[in-house]
Amino acid sequence: MSDNKICQEIMRKAGKTYYFAVQVFPKKIQLATYALYAFYRVPDDIVDLNEDLPIEDRTNLLLEWVEKWRKCIENKGKSDEAVLREAYKVHLEYKIDFKYAEAFFKAMIQDLSKTRYANYDELEEYMYGSAAVVGIMMTHLIGVRKSWDDGSGMPSALTLDYASKLGYAMQLTNFMRDICEDIDDRNRIYLPEDEYKKFGIEELDFAKHKYPEQWNSFMELQLHRAERFYREAEQGVKHLNWYGQLAVKLAARLYEAYHKEIRKSGYKVFHFKYSISGFKKIYLLIKSLFI
Repeated sequence: MSDNKICQEIMRKAGKTYYFAVQVFPKKIQLATYALYAFYRVPDDIVDLNEDLPIEDRTNLLLEWVEKWRKCIENKGKSDEAVLREAYKVHLEYKIDFKYAEAFFKAMIQDLSKTRYANYDELEEYMYGSAAVVGIMMTHLIGVRKSWDDGSGMPSALTLDYASKLGYAMQLTNFMRDICEDIDDRNRIYLPEDEYKKFGIEELDFAKHKYPEQWNSFMELQLHRAERFYREAEQGVKHLNWYGQLAVKLAARLYEAYHKEIRKSGYKVFHFKYSISGFKKIYLLIKSLFI
């Protein structure tokens, strides 16, 4: 199996929503996206799929992966890992600064020891590495229209800011969709502590799957924050090359569709497993073609 095929299989199995959206990219961008997705997914799985291992062991596994990546850079793309070989080629071809990968790894290492966030500013600092840099790197893959580059053909600072906001929006949606899995399987609460306490919610309510009186209002605050980011990020779609705009709009709408499901469930996020049906995905694809 080719290096890229290995990356594609990782995305097809683990990122169904993203995989669906990526199919509307031109073939070359699809292949590059598979590589980047796998590059991020492997370390993320080291952190999240080895809960039975002590933190020290998971940390060592993650640090080994990071070291392999640094060696791959040092050796100009040579590695015994197909995902790293493919990711290196993509970084070079699309002139993606290696600092973004380092920011992501920093967030993954943080995930192994930090399970609570005191306020939103603290959370956003984490999300820069876990999500914003992904939006930034995808913007490099897609490319931007001439009027929105920085004069050298690279995305402008404004364009990358919009990309970061889409990353924040999708990550916040993930936090709300996966709130039960995060507390039950990983003892993590990503939503800001000062905000849930303001609504009379305690940490124990998450662990016991309780819905205090102001739970719905608290969830609406989180949903509205993400939706503000989605609306702001929409302004950046027009900056992208035309062939990438549909996929980005579709990915954003597929993710934001989880908000409707959360509201429909009465905000009972501990008792529902949210998913987007195939019919809904097709509907959102058609909608993205015209709006």
